Amino acid sequence: MPPSHTTAAAAAGRRSLAGFTHRVLLFILTPLAVAVFLAAQIGDIDPAPFPPGLDSPASLVAEEEHPAVLGRASERLGDGLLPGPEDLVYDEKEGFLYTGCRDGWIRRFRPTAAPLDVVVEDWFHVGGRPLGVARSPDGTIVVAEAYQEEGL
Repeated sequence: MPPSHTTAAAAAGRRSLAGFTHRVLLFILTPLAVAVFLAAQIGDIDPAPFPPGLDSPASLVAEEEHPAVLGRASERLGDGLLPGPEDLVYDEKEGFLYTGCRDGWIRRFRPTAAPLDVVVEDWFHVGGRPLGVARSPDGTIVVAEAYQEEGL
């Protein structure tokens, strides 16, 4: 081969390697530059202050015995009547609490002064496993369900 062809092939190889090197450096340096830019913006965050009464570390101390706190401050409603309740939503207008249970039923009940007098109703069967319940702005109960193809 004449020397001009060898020189041209070598020059093309160097250009190809230089182009590859530039792309690799660009691929590495671009995310790094974006990260540095975003990190510089962190200093501009102005956090909201704690509400009055919660602004001292002493007011944020948790109780040491969690079960003791629950026993003192709450009562079990529907004990034994709600198999695996997953979530709760309260209907202010009707006074019902709704919960999704592991057997696929959305159940509802009205809290009473005597927790043992609670009457639990099978309200709607979704057929799968309701993982969450919520109220939409128009008052409709929305259910997040795990096993049905429709989803919500």
